[in-house]
Amino acid sequence: MFYSIGEQSLTLAARCPHFSTRSCVTMHTVGLCSQSNFYATKDQSHLCPQQCVGGNVHPRFHRWESSVKFKLSPICEGVLAVPVLFTSSQFPSPRQADAIAPEGLGFLAAAADSLGVPANSPTNEWPYNLLSQRAVAFGSGRIARAGDPVVHDYDPAELERCHQFAAEVASRLRELPVRSLTLGDMQPFCLPANRNDPAPTELTPDVVRAAFRDTLHPWVDIRIEPLSACSARDIFQETSVCGFKRADVQRHNKIWAELTKWYTKHPDLGSGWFVTVENALWGYRPLRLIVGLTRAGSLVGAANVGEPFGQAARVSAIEWRASMLDMDRPGIWKVWMQPGTAQLRARVILRTFGPDVLGPWAEATAADAKKLKPKERALFWRVAFRQLTPQRTLSLSPAWGTVHRCIGRGGLAQDTSGPQAFFWMPLGENDRSGEWRYTLNPDEARTVATRLAAIDATEFRRRYDNLRATDYAPHMSEADFQATLEVFQSVKELYQQAAGHSAVVVELTTRMDEELQAETAGSGKATVKAEKNPSGKRGKSPKAAGVVTDCIPNNEMLAPLLQCLDNLGDEDGTEWPRTDLSIATVRYTCGTIAREGEEVEHRHDSGELERCRTLATEAERLLKALVPPHDAGGPYLAFFRTANTGDPVPASFSEEFVRTTLFNGTINPEVGVSVEPLTAEAVWYDGSAGAATFVDWLRGQPGLHGFAFIKIGLNEDSGGASHPRLAVALTDRGSVVGVCGYVIWA
Repeated sequence: MFYSIGEQSLTLAARCPHFSTRSCVTMHTVGLCSQSNFYATKDQSHLCPQQCVGGNVHPRFHRWESSVKFKLSPICEGVLAVPVLFTSSQFPSPRQADAIAPEGLGFLAAAADSLGVPANSPTNEWPYNLLSQRAVAFGSGRIARAGDPVVHDYDPAELERCHQFAAEVASRLRELPVRSLTLGDMQPFCLPANRNDPAPTELTPDVVRAAFRDTLHPWVDIRIEPLSACSARDIFQETSVCGFKRADVQRHNKIWAELTKWYTKHPDLGSGWFVTVENALWGYRPLRLIVGLTRAGSLVGAANVGEPFGQAARVSAIEWRASMLDMDRPGIWKVWMQPGTAQLRARVILRTFGPDVLGPWAEATAADAKKLKPKERALFWRVAFRQLTPQRTLSLSPAWGTVHRCIGRGGLAQDTSGPQAFFWMPLGENDRSGEWRYTLNPDEARTVATRLAAIDATEFRRRYDNLRATDYAPHMSEADFQATLEVFQSVKELYQQAAGHSAVVVELTTRMDEELQAETAGSGKATVKAEKNPSGKRGKSPKAAGVVTDCIPNNEMLAPLLQCLDNLGDEDGTEWPRTDLSIATVRYTCGTIAREGEEVEHRHDSGELERCRTLATEAERLLKALVPPHDAGGPYLAFFRTANTGDPVPASFSEEFVRTTLFNGTINPEVGVSVEPLTAEAVWYDGSAGAATFVDWLRGQPGLHGFAFIKIGLNEDSGGASHPRLAVALTDRGSVVGVCGYVIWA
């Protein structure tokens, strides 16, 4: 498809008496006469070394003959380096131009190679390649599918110009002193237009696809940038200039600037663009084009096929494709996928709400959820959300996943780039309760409605048919299309209605009905537990004369410690996933701390329990005015632990007592514990009057001893971001009373 002088030009340069082998000779004219004899001179007289016309001067240009200027530079004594160019007599004849090129696709063949990834269906021409495996090239440079009808109605002069321009661009780029480390040389490239083809004035992805006659992957990303807006480093990558001499870098940039100017000033081109054709999900080798549009609409310039995406990591195409599919549907999404297939097994529910409903509801629910243990909050939100009454509900079949592929880019990953991006995630965001949600505000819902309205049944059919080039191909059928179209039409109608009412749209992904029924028992138990104390109001231990034995877990009692249980979404399967306290921590109405599910003995003197609660409440009141900045910590809240009757009474606090008795083994073993004297400066950094008043008050209470300031979590290298701080004392019964706050080290 492409032609060059190759080694013949070197032979010519070496034997031509008009060229010096010891110095640089610039801007000479080379050509080829009709009898295939090279000629070259320092001027424009077209001397022929072979004297093929009986003399040294050609009287005229022969058919398909033209002159092309280029630069020569010596690479060693006696040898000249000559850029590879198209030569005039190597332009194909009309018959050759209309025929399939015997040399095939040339350098573009690499873009049609799937590198061992097999086709997943007979109709898939792109197993893992961005150029169709059915693509063929014609002598003119035109590309099409084998067997497709191709009209050859180009102007021979336009074809000649295309080859000349392509040769010029490629030769300029080959002069770069520093080549990319991951891309090969740019090769002459042109896709000539027919006489009656409409000539675009701007290069767009649709123009590129049309020039390639739909041989590019249907879901490929085509990015187009004006040459004036990008640099050589953008195209040849930063690594191409790192570590080289400054002079080389300067020349590199100069050549690139000259090429940009050449395109801009050229009377038949006017503009140049850098085009990337890539999508690591669907192809292993990208295409790079540096091209312009002629007045006739031909695409001309230089191009190459990039090295495989995974080459730097030495990963095969099969391995790289598998990793890309994992990124398209991350491991957290696999719960919604049919094992070993590209199909969903989840049910998606769309609900619309008035804009004045969700805001107040979310505020109230968030306030209640803060009073719960972190691991219970997500389920609490789920229960609360189900109690809301929507304007409309639409339950979708698993065909929703196929709809998203059709309106996205063939895959499931969220598409938030480009002018036609949709706002939603196909499966929502994990709310850590077994369901996933995604919310679109009224403006986003209107945008989605507008974009869905632009896709009619014909366009949707085209998009569905393009799934043949994805991993979904084996599941395609007419019945599948009809089911997918039905879901699409219902989604389209819902968004149009939501846009008309300025509604909020919530996507909810959940399991299929049969799976939900199988989980009803477990989730029902959890729901009852989460709703047992939804308001966060303090539970009271039953009082009896003498001993209290029926203490119960109470979420509000956890308030001083809740922040120190929050793993901020970092779930690693351990009891302390970046937390100071176990995520299984519970606290009883008597103040006892333990792990959820552990058997705990309760044998408290009722008077001692009331005494502890009263002292702790007053301690919180005294420190109420001391509130740290929100990013520094939390306020001091009432804290106590009532001892069992008969428990030994320690003389003072120790690390062992704090870990084993006070916190019952729930402190992260990797975090430190420090017991310090109780002072106003320990309670508050500047020893303010409020802190001093509290310390004096606590020390003045009868029956108290062992006054201490306890720090849990001494640095930011282990545990979580929030660390408990306790200002406490021991009673004469062995109970602990005082306050608890926390500091934040993120």
